[in-house]
Amino acid sequence: MDALRQYYHSLKPTSTMQEIEKKWISYEYEFSGLVDDLSAVLGDVVLPFNKFTRRRAALRGSSLYLPGVIKAMTTEWTYKKIFSAKLAGGKRDHAICLVLDVSTSMFGTLSIGMIKTIVVFIAALRKLSLENFGIIVFGRDVRLIKTNEQPWDAACIYTLMQQLRFDRDDDTKDADALEAASDLLIQCPTRGEKKIFILTDGYSNCGNRLSMIQQRAEDHSIDLIAMAIGTDQTNLKSVYKRYLQCATPYGLPKALRSLFEQETQLFSLEWPQKMNNDKNINNDEKSDTPKTSLFDDIKSNKVFGEMIQDLAGEREKILINSGHPPSDVTVDICFCLDCTGSMSRWLSAAKGQMKIIIEDITKLIEKEYPSLKLKLRFAIVGYRDISDRPQFFVQDFTDEATKIINFLNGLTAGGGGDIPEDVLGALNQCLTLTWSNTNARFIVLITDAPGHGPELNENLTIDQHAQGVPTHTVSTICAGLLKKDAEIDLIFCRIKPNATAKMEKAFASYYDAQKDETGKQFTTIKLFDDKEQEAQSFHFVFVLDESGSMTGEWNALQSAYNAFLNRRNDDQGAGDYFTVVQFDSTARIICQQQQLANAPRLLSMKGGGTNYFQGLEIAKQAIANDQTKSSVVMIFMSDGEDGSGRDCVAIIRQLKEQYGVNHNFVCHTVGFGSGISQGSSAAQLLTNMATASGGRTHSAQTGNDLKTVFNRIAANSTTSDALVERFSAILAREISVKIMVDYL
Repeated sequence: MDALRQYYHSLKPTSTMQEIEKKWISYEYEFSGLVDDLSAVLGDVVLPFNKFTRRRAALRGSSLYLPGVIKAMTTEWTYKKIFSAKLAGGKRDHAICLVLDVSTSMFGTLSIGMIKTIVVFIAALRKLSLENFGIIVFGRDVRLIKTNEQPWDAACIYTLMQQLRFDRDDDTKDADALEAASDLLIQCPTRGEKKIFILTDGYSNCGNRLSMIQQRAEDHSIDLIAMAIGTDQTNLKSVYKRYLQCATPYGLPKALRSLFEQETQLFSLEWPQKMNNDKNINNDEKSDTPKTSLFDDIKSNKVFGEMIQDLAGEREKILINSGHPPSDVTVDICFCLDCTGSMSRWLSAAKGQMKIIIEDITKLIEKEYPSLKLKLRFAIVGYRDISDRPQFFVQDFTDEATKIINFLNGLTAGGGGDIPEDVLGALNQCLTLTWSNTNARFIVLITDAPGHGPELNENLTIDQHAQGVPTHTVSTICAGLLKKDAEIDLIFCRIKPNATAKMEKAFASYYDAQKDETGKQFTTIKLFDDKEQEAQSFHFVFVLDESGSMTGEWNALQSAYNAFLNRRNDDQGAGDYFTVVQFDSTARIICQQQQLANAPRLLSMKGGGTNYFQGLEIAKQAIANDQTKSSVVMIFMSDGEDGSGRDCVAIIRQLKEQYGVNHNFVCHTVGFGSGISQGSSAAQLLTNMATASGGRTHSAQTGNDLKTVFNRIAANSTTSDALVERFSAILAREISVKIMVDYL
């Protein structure tokens, strides 16, 4: 706090600071109606009068009230209120701290909603003469912006806006921020309410500390309310006792009133009321006036610029013209699917769950709008990389779900070569489809890789087309997507955030710049929590039987093993690691944690007995030496009974306990040949080993069967079953919310 005092003392006024203050005031004026509504709710139920400043007549008191004495005398003492008491002249004596999450997970509608909400919330507090509020910003660390000592002035506004960036903090220290906020309020001498309002998405990296800090706040009678303003997915329900989420700040007054009338959680889709024609004309006139950047010196103009953009789109036009939602809507949704090797698991998920996705979108919308006549048309554009043939697979728009599902089932994943793909070429294919005249047009881009070239790809060393694709650029494709009277919303499903971050920003920047004219948005769907993101690489540990009985089948094993390596190469698994352990009566390491390019292609065998335990022990040592964050996948193959007499299942359980969290350890077992028949003790042991780790057991009678099994394991090692199973539910919900928010 001393450092903060010194900072403000040394901060000299500048023209930039004054310009920012003017802009802030203009935004307060723009949201003046919402400020009035919010201040009324805050004053009524959240921060009511709790201190009285004027005296009134009362039946009891420590001093006489002269007007009451005179009235009593004139009424021959029938009037009894002759004493003085402080019962009028309400004043609010409360302490508030605003805690703001600026981590990268907030990027999107939540960051836009936060900034608008801050302007409105602070204006409402000041309207209630509550200026002793604190402000804390957090991401990878905690930054104190304002305590109850600092006045709310140009210096505070300037300092706050310097910190409201959502592109640099890749960690979330919410527990530390709440602890700091609690300390501020505990030290505050007020006798009134003490409240913390945290604007966040609820994705915490602080584990159990967050619940402990919340309990500490409760023990000190500090009320904690979590808020999210935007349509992006949040995790508030899992980590906060009291929370609310609104699609826009216009839902905040109603949500707060409901929350403080004993509802513990609120989700609201609330929109601004229809403005009269005069106000619309004024807004139109204002929109024609050039707006100078508020952030010339603090490099955050894109984020704060969202504050002055209207909630646009067909829904707003319909409401302004008629005052009612539409009675029927046609929605065009094109799924643009990456069909290269690395997407094999997601393509399989889309195949298996597309029917669920289509049905759930319809159900979710019909639940909110039962009288709506909804027509959904779907299209598919599958794509591979530039050198792949064929490169594109297209199913034009249809309202027949069966046709879409049948087409999707015919797609297979493969090819790709380098990591980046021809994303711009795929979007260009989407533009050639027969879109309807509806204003509700969407492209849902599902990929784990960026596009080619410096516009979309951060790491050009892995890009075979490092200069980009000469036929397309971000500008030309986005110009097509935002063509007048045929504009298309672009929705991106984020699978590997680090790989696609630059591409996301490129599309978002172009859409943001055109949003006032087009009313369209680039939206990112965050499919999974940060902690649930799959590992960027896999560590495959082969434990292979080289006993004498494998002599006649060794070539078949080598062929299956090489097919596995080839599949991983096709699936862009260049970052994978490989360990090969071979066992007979003893065990040996052939290679340990080598990347794909260095993994041995030729394996030699010794011949001897069959000792599962020896092979597992050596593999265990190799896994223990893995210092990466790779997911460990063990492939254990044998053609005969275990001769060790040891508890092999116990070793697998131990590996699962030790490495199940940090390395997502799993063991798949393969029984090869006629030596392991169905129902035998060897087959049961392999089944028990796989089951103990959450893996699967496979049977391969021939060399071709073994190659098929190895290929299947390689193809499925892209992400966990749990994430894939959630894919359809998350995607359907997010698309449905987007349609309802923008068009209904």
